[in-house]
Amino acid sequence: MNGDINCPEYLLDAIHNSQVDSIYSDSDKIDEALTFMVAGSETTAQTNCFVLLMLAIHPEYQEKVIEEQYNIFGNADRSITLDDLDKMEYLEQAIKETLRLYPVVPIFVRQAEEDTKLTQNYVLPAGATAVIYPFFTHYDTELWPEPHKFNPDNFTAEKMANRHKYAFIPFSGGARGCIGNKYSMIAMKTTLSIFIRQFRVSTTKKLEDIEVYMDVVLRCKGGWSMKLERRINQKS
Repeated sequence: MNGDINCPEYLLDAIHNSQVDSIYSDSDKIDEALTFMVAGSETTAQTNCFVLLMLAIHPEYQEKVIEEQYNIFGNADRSITLDDLDKMEYLEQAIKETLRLYPVVPIFVRQAEEDTKLTQNYVLPAGATAVIYPFFTHYDTELWPEPHKFNPDNFTAEKMANRHKYAFIPFSGGARGCIGNKYSMIAMKTTLSIFIRQFRVSTTKKLEDIEVYMDVVLRCKGGWSMKLERRINQKS
């Protein structure tokens, strides 16, 4: 991926060349970088597969994604820049809608450090463990119209601005939210952009046919039943 001339091409280069004083040693920073890449590899891969399956089931949305890609790249075969990624708004909407339906990290566990008032009549005591399921908010009919349908337009800027910030929590939220949120979105948009410009995806499955199960991450039962057809050019 190309970018500005001073933009580092590798995460470790960014860490090594950092000009910000830090209490962390280079070894500490490398450990954190490895956490980014290792912890994010399986979750990102599974999400990419879910996105492709959603686009295969919904060809009308796949066409919108490829139209956006064509508007960015034309028929040029070139590297992706950071500016290109910023323009992939509809692809990002499709990724987020997929994560709403299928949050690949389906459970979060947090411990209260102090008494925390949740409602008028209930306090979560210090030391208590809270188990959080994104599915509960992701399928809440008060937050999402037709929550069982795949609709990337759920994530237009206007709709997101009018929705509670914790209605969508595939990366958890708040100060303890996933540190790899932005990194994973960059990785997914890059991979999916390259793939979808090369291949059209289709399937005989319908959304209601999809069954999932919980492993280390959320997985699709029976694997990924899709047909790949090479595109003659990006717009075809």
